[in-house]
Amino acid sequence: MPSKYVGGAFVGLTAPPTIDHPMTQRRRSKRRFPLRAEVRFTVRSGGKQEMAGRGWIVNLSSQGALLQSGQPVPPGKLIELSIAWPLDLGNSAGLRLWVRGRTVRAENECTAIKFKHYEFRVQPLAQKAAP
Repeated sequence: MPSKYVGGAFVGLTAPPTIDHPMTQRRRSKRRFPLRAEVRFTVRSGGKQEMAGRGWIVNLSSQGALLQSGQPVPPGKLIELSIAWPLDLGNSAGLRLWVRGRTVRAENECTAIKFKHYEFRVQPLAQKAAP
């Protein structure tokens, strides 16, 4: 069942993944670190948006990540991720890790992604509307 973000909560998505998820047990050339971070993603094909959604990052390395979204993305797709980075910048801004990559594997609710490019971006928090 695809997940949706409704009223500040995920509907149709299991609780944030645990580090003992089956897809985290595979051997990797780079060490993967467990991370429970909210993520927004977009899948593109021919320059057009093919799919979009929200989910959680299960683990992360310098070369890839495991995304749990309730809607696995087939291998070979171009994907962009915007990951809420767990760093407090105060009340004025948030930090997001922006990633462009390719999906390499999908099982159940999870998709493995190999990074092509990544960068940190500061995201100003929404300002309250003036009365």
